[in-house]
Amino acid sequence: MAKYVDGSEGSTGIYTTRVPDYTDAADIQEALKLYHYGSSTVPTVNTIGGLNGINANSIAGHLKKLSNDIDALPTTAEVEDLIDGATGDFADKAGIGIDWNSVETQFDISPRLTLISPKELATISATAATGAINIDIMTSSVHIRTSNSTGNYTLNVRGDSSNTLNSLMSIGESITVTFESPNGSTPYYATAYTIDGNPVTPKWLGGTAPSAGTALGGTDLYMLQIRKTANATFTCLASLSKFA
Repeated sequence: MAKYVDGSEGSTGIYTTRVPDYTDAADIQEALKLYHYGSSTVPTVNTIGGLNGINANSIAGHLKKLSNDIDALPTTAEVEDLIDGATGDFADKAGIGIDWNSVETQFDISPRLTLISPKELATISATAATGAINIDIMTSSVHIRTSNSTGNYTLNVRGDSSNTLNSLMSIGESITVTFESPNGSTPYYATAYTIDGNPVTPKWLGGTAPSAGTALGGTDLYMLQIRKTANATFTCLASLSKFA
């Protein structure tokens, strides 16, 4: 007599599926029916339950339920239509400061968004500043060195080693990055500035570019505001603050 595959009595387990007993006559087709449908009767209706339907707790029933659930999932277009056609305050649906852009079919940050004590990621490194220094904005916009600089350096702003800043910004967008480095007795400083490796001449606060760093334990903080005005074309406004 066929037994339930999970060893339960009266099909109280997860699956209503059976396997032939050792004493049963060898019949591969019968065995497959028992295992797949839970009985030797093959359903004639491709639905779960009902007359001649699939046993819901059989393996076939679970597979059919998975198929029905997948078919019931909304398509991308249906999801977009639901969002686009929604009424009322979007803040109730997507969170404060998030709006649905029906033109680009994406969520956008609202121009009316109010930030309350936002936190920024900072890259902190004990490597002394010297030579070419990459400021990767995809990592953070705040870069801090904790060891005294050992030579003059060039600040290069980019996306990261695989992405240019130009590819990450649209015309009319602006970003601000900061670079902080302490000095020892020798006042080293940034002598050149590049974006994606291309030279740029900053416009300095006060009208004069720095010619030295802060010596005797001072810390220099560079702030660069970068604006994209055309493809691979940037305006850079810069300032150097000295802390001691």
